[in-house]
Amino acid sequence: MIKRKSILSLIMLLFCTIMLCGCANVDYSRFIDKDGKTTDRIVVEIDDAALKYCNISKQDLLRNIKEDLDNYYCQPVEDFQRMYRLSGRYTTEQIAMVLEEIHTNVEIIGNKVVCDVVFDTGRAFRAYYPPTDYVPDVEFREGTFINKYVQSSTNVYAALKTDTLKSIINKYRAFFGNKYNLEDVKFTQEYASPDTQIHSNADSVQTVQGIKMHYWEISASNLDFQLEFYTVSPHTSSWYILALIITLIITVLVWVMIVKKKSNKEE
Repeated sequence: MIKRKSILSLIMLLFCTIMLCGCANVDYSRFIDKDGKTTDRIVVEIDDAALKYCNISKQDLLRNIKEDLDNYYCQPVEDFQRMYRLSGRYTTEQIAMVLEEIHTNVEIIGNKVVCDVVFDTGRAFRAYYPPTDYVPDVEFREGTFINKYVQSSTNVYAALKTDTLKSIINKYRAFFGNKYNLEDVKFTQEYASPDTQIHSNADSVQTVQGIKMHYWEISASNLDFQLEFYTVSPHTSSWYILALIITLIITVLVWVMIVKKKSNKEE
């Protein structure tokens, strides 16, 4: 939970910086490949045209964002690795796993700042994130013919609340008035995994080379929605009843045809 709060604090700081400086894209994604490696990534992209609102050069702004990503996204990971190494509660193998299978990197690429936290294995991911952070509650929704097993997950940006319990987006809309257009700040959230059987309420979904990618666009109007992932299964009894009804209808039709054919012969 501490790691999640750190991520949210980071995105809050980035939001404040970007709202002051105009147009930008903030993308939060989690990518799981076929080998079980998980990459958590934040990408902040600045539009050159936005800099006319700032008393800062593009390079200085990008360096400031990179510093925030280092402090609020990567540093907690490094602190966690240090704790593992110094606590005395873990075996040599466990310490080696945490030190060697979790990596962080932040770099400036053109107009973007890209920050990655990479977990080479599932065990490294589970060591860093407590189960409550990545295993959501499962809700069973019974349908007439299809049952859904739904896993809900909080939208990252929905959890960004100020001390007045207003969302960050609404706070800055009120603070800046009409001077800045909220559409200038675009938030997206992505989830990608090799599990192609998982469906979601994403704005768009596509499968590329066996990886299913779910993509949400976040705005002030849908800030509080829940990300939903679900699997489906047939409602066996309903399909059984439907099969019986169809069988009965076919039986009646065949019987009618036989009777009609027989009566025609007698005539």
